[in-house]
Amino acid sequence: MKLMIPLFILLILGIDLSAQAHKHKERMQSRLESYRKVRLMEDLNMSEDQSIQFFSRFNKQRENISEIVRERGKILSKLRNQIKSNSNQTELENSVKQYTDLNNKIIEQEVKFLDELKIVLTPQQVAEYVVFQQDFRDDLKTIMQVLPNQKGFRPQREK
Repeated sequence: MKLMIPLFILLILGIDLSAQAHKHKERMQSRLESYRKVRLMEDLNMSEDQSIQFFSRFNKQRENISEIVRERGKILSKLRNQIKSNSNQTELENSVKQYTDLNNKIIEQEVKFLDELKIVLTPQQVAEYVVFQQDFRDDLKTIMQVLPNQKGFRPQREK
């Protein structure tokens, strides 16, 4: 019985720490998205009306892509399991096809979004948006390269 209480406490703490890590990740993603939106408004110099129309479309597009990315993550997990279990060639090919189809779907969503932006933004602003998105991704990559050098950094990767 004496051993059960500490094990129970460790179990509860482990669950709590996992929940805290998840909340922290969500909070950081939320901050990142807020920062991205503020920078977009500034860099694209949008009017109030443009901003409302743009972010309505932008948020919808982000939701659509997030859903596709979640589906792609499931396929990636499936692929990992198939690799571990030495699945047959046909199963692997089907999963890889599903994965690439989802990548193509993401690209189709981005093209559709850029076409929709032409209704709301000037050609100059659309071009600035494209450049902004790439620069923002590059900046995030740079930050991610610096993080491993920080004390206490532990990448979390599913294997």
